[in-house]
Amino acid sequence: MKYLLLLILIAGALGGYYYYEHGQLPFMAVAPPASEAPAAEATPTPAPGPAIAVTAPPPPTTPAPRQAMPDGVFVVVKPASVETPDGILGVKPGDVVKATVEAGVYLLNGSTKIALRADQVTNDVATARAAIANDQAMQTALKSLEVLRSVDDALSAAAREQKLAFVLMGRSTCSICNGTREGISKGKIMVTGARFVMADINVDDPAASDAFTKKFGQGFGTTLPFVAITDSTGKMLASSGGYKSPEEWNALLTDALKKAATAKAAH
Repeated sequence: MKYLLLLILIAGALGGYYYYEHGQLPFMAVAPPASEAPAAEATPTPAPGPAIAVTAPPPPTTPAPRQAMPDGVFVVVKPASVETPDGILGVKPGDVVKATVEAGVYLLNGSTKIALRADQVTNDVATARAAIANDQAMQTALKSLEVLRSVDDALSAAAREQKLAFVLMGRSTCSICNGTREGISKGKIMVTGARFVMADINVDDPAASDAFTKKFGQGFGTTLPFVAITDSTGKMLASSGGYKSPEEWNALLTDALKKAATAKAAH
């Protein structure tokens, strides 16, 4: 009995010491909780964006079938002067020619051989029709170009019709003057009734010559023709003296037209 009591006292002393060291009795110890993995963050679902309309591409277009002239038949699309055994012959857009076995040689009116470049003819019906329509419009514009005989008449007509004035001073025996007139009449120099009025002044007429010089001055050089190009108010836009090729004339005319358009837009 004495030994049992002693064992109880010893056990109590050991338990108190354990409690002092660990804060709990041995039979109260529990296994530490298992570590918990942090919960995964939920990925936010993006809000749906606005619907994008998708336009379907247009269906492919089929080009209109090309309509050709009968085999070996061509239509002239550019005016030309050609040599023939009988002399120089003029051909115009719309003239029909037939190919021969010789490259670049065609028959006009069934018997006359003429030489034409590839760009002067076509066997495409649409191209031929367009060339004929353009030539007819050009001829109409040329026919509407009235040639006046004084500076005052030209400037008055330009103001009334709101066109540019092309005032040429020359003489009938001047080859350069006649070449310029011919270039205008044949449509090579683009002085047309749609945009211009024209005056042809005789330099040997003292009154007409003095009026030209008084209005436009003497800065034209010494070779005829003298040409002044004005706007509808009579303001000179360009001038020329002597020879110019059709290309040079057309560049001068184009520049004058641009100046007139710019001045008009500014007001």
